[in-house]
Amino acid sequence: MKNLILRLWSISIDKKKKINIVMTTIIIIIIIIIIISIIFLKLFINFCFHRIICHLTNFQKDNVNETNYSLGVQFPPRLILSKETLS
Repeated sequence: MKNLILRLWSISIDKKKKINIVMTTIIIIIIIIIIISIIFLKLFINFCFHRIICHLTNFQKDNVNETNYSLGVQFPPRLILSKETLS
């Protein structure tokens, strides 16, 4: 009788260990999936904001003379003071 109780107890301990191992692996996998999804979500949001900002800056460039951008002229254009303009 004592041997039977010990066997049943050892079987239940083994099942508990297996259940614990399975639960911990499932929890670890879920945590890894959550971390990866957060990283991809952050990258996607950054990409979307980058596209929106680039679209807005291109929209502003289209409204202003593009040659001034290519020459690097500042807006508003500065008044150039020379001897000719002063006289």
